[in-house]
Amino acid sequence: MLIFLVPAADALGLPAVSNILNTLVAYIPNVFVAILVLFLGSLAATVVADLVRGTVASANIGNPDILAGIARWAIMGFAALIALEQLKIAPDLISELFGAVVAAVAIAFGLAFGLGGQDAARRWLARGESTVSTAADQIDPQQVKEQARAATQMQEDQMRPRSQTR
Repeated sequence: MLIFLVPAADALGLPAVSNILNTLVAYIPNVFVAILVLFLGSLAATVVADLVRGTVASANIGNPDILAGIARWAIMGFAALIALEQLKIAPDLISELFGAVVAAVAIAFGLAFGLGGQDAARRWLARGESTVSTAADQIDPQQVKEQARAATQMQEDQMRPRSQTR
């Protein structure tokens, strides 16, 4: 009906109405794509939630329903952000929000790795320290003095004028 209203508004000489109707007709595909994104997002969220629930239940590592719910709502949230982006509703705000979510996830993983890996890092540093102290104990102090004397003698020989050595 909207498509037929555009030529009717043109025929009546109403360019403002015709421009509004053209804009509205051009926006309709965005609405269909947004609906399709939401549908596919909800379908993917359901599939992933079922996979997470089954995997967590078989591995017995946590509450399957909670983790499945987190997966479902995360996917639905991203699908909603994509649909809003397609509808051109506050695209700058959505881009910032997406960046903030990605940064928050990166910081969370960094903190989890850093705090969870403290013991491993402590063991690694202790192992390196013991290796260095063992190597330092193996160096003979007399050998170090002899090498230093030899280096000093070599420098003195190089500093003497050539006439004295002949």
